[in-house]
Amino acid sequence: MSNPRVMKTIAAFALVALVGSGCATTARTNRILLNSSERAADRLATRLEVPIMPGQGGVLVASFVNVDDMNDSSSFGRIVSEQIASGLASAPYYFPITEVKLRQNIFVKERAGEFLLSREALEVSRKHDVQALLVGTYAIGNGAVYVSARIVDPNTNQLASSYDYSVPFDENLRTLLGYKRISRPGWWGRLWGAKDVWGKADQEYYKYYPDYL
Repeated sequence: MSNPRVMKTIAAFALVALVGSGCATTARTNRILLNSSERAADRLATRLEVPIMPGQGGVLVASFVNVDDMNDSSSFGRIVSEQIASGLASAPYYFPITEVKLRQNIFVKERAGEFLLSREALEVSRKHDVQALLVGTYAIGNGAVYVSARIVDPNTNQLASSYDYSVPFDENLRTLLGYKRISRPGWWGRLWGAKDVWGKADQEYYKYYPDYL
């Protein structure tokens, strides 16, 4: 027969191992966005064609915007730009970061499909005598968010450095992007399961169906 005391000891060790594994997984998940932003800062700094010079103005930071709506950002777009700016301001780069923030109307779209800095963004940067602007866009895919980060020279409206990367979806990212998980009632739920509602069109549609929310 099994010894009850031994069985309890084995069960306790198994529980501790399971909890420890869960904590480690959560810690890794919580670092995904921060790690990707730190990597982006490193790539942007090392790829700069013209160095950022101390004492000659700072770097102006703009919230990253949704590529499908240049006037739309999110908590994701704001925190990513702040994290990358923090990376640029830290060792070994020590880029001077201007505290003035650009929040909207950053880009204009040319006929060829290129996105250039808007007149407003250029005027603000010249007013504050900045050397460069940190700007970016993101696109929401099925399993990841695709980010394009750029450092732009405001004097020429030319790209000085760029880095493209993706961030895989997790629950933190869903929240930062403004997703709202809803459970469909009745047979809709059994057939289709839960749905992520995040876009303006989705929110506008589902306000007529309060039972879903």
